[in-house]
Amino acid sequence: MKKKYIILLSTCLILLVGIQSKAQKTNNPFDVKQKTNLKSSDTKIPTSNLVEFTDIKANKNNSPAYEFKSIPFKIPIADKNLKNAQYEKNGLLMFVEGSPENAAIYSSRDNESIRNAAYSYLNTVGHSMQIKDVNNEFTSMKVWEDELNITHIKMQQYFQGIKVFGGQIILHGSNGSINVFNGTYFPTPNIDDFIPSYDELSAEKIALEDIGGFKLEVCSSGEEAIAKAEAFAPDLILLDVMMPGIDGPQTLEALQKIASLKDVPAIFMTAKVQTQEVQHLKSLGAIEVIAKPFDPMSLAQTIRETVNNS
Repeated sequence: MKKKYIILLSTCLILLVGIQSKAQKTNNPFDVKQKTNLKSSDTKIPTSNLVEFTDIKANKNNSPAYEFKSIPFKIPIADKNLKNAQYEKNGLLMFVEGSPENAAIYSSRDNESIRNAAYSYLNTVGHSMQIKDVNNEFTSMKVWEDELNITHIKMQQYFQGIKVFGGQIILHGSNGSINVFNGTYFPTPNIDDFIPSYDELSAEKIALEDIGGFKLEVCSSGEEAIAKAEAFAPDLILLDVMMPGIDGPQTLEALQKIASLKDVPAIFMTAKVQTQEVQHLKSLGAIEVIAKPFDPMSLAQTIRETVNNS
């Protein structure tokens, strides 16, 4: 009998999954535990024409030694109103606070105004981030206000329409202006165009189908998953946190309201794995939170072990 999994992955597509109750053993050529019965060849290597380059060998120890170090390339922020800039070891800006000279003002209840203020802020620090076009490379994913009345806006990095794994930043605002930036991202690559060998969905399908033995059915949104889940009767729900339309937590909440699905275990996948965020997601009913980017060779096994240990 097969167990069935419903999976909502980072492409914001829902994958309905069936998996065998016993883990399939795949011939993984990258598995270091596997051994081969190949024997060394009996062909002898001729030695009669081998020549020792004694002159090179003799001079090798007399050559001067050089040491090279990679120097982080930091670009300072021009706006003097922005302070406390912090950089990653690779020289990328990771944190800055203060309102820019051309203040990024927003209306407290207007999400569109908050987004415009966020882009205004990013354009101020974009050069120090080594980003060429912040308006095209970052997309607003979520806007919310916490109990301290601080406004937050989460943004996802894209390059030429391709989602950048590990490229998420958050801007924070209070008193009507954006005043803090933090997050991780990648500088704009100096290439004109590219054609990826595998898109995100292809990589995930390979990880779960070819390596993990999952049977997948792709849905287009959280809404579609809610419509199909009861008939599919999954044994596990795997969701990405950020999705267009209703997000992962909202989708899980809706699925848990379906009587036949209320006790189905759920796992979240997200790039934001700070302790507070993980605890929040588990409080919603998730049995685990898997960090992204994930290892495609071990993703399926991680899911199996999590379910078996829950």
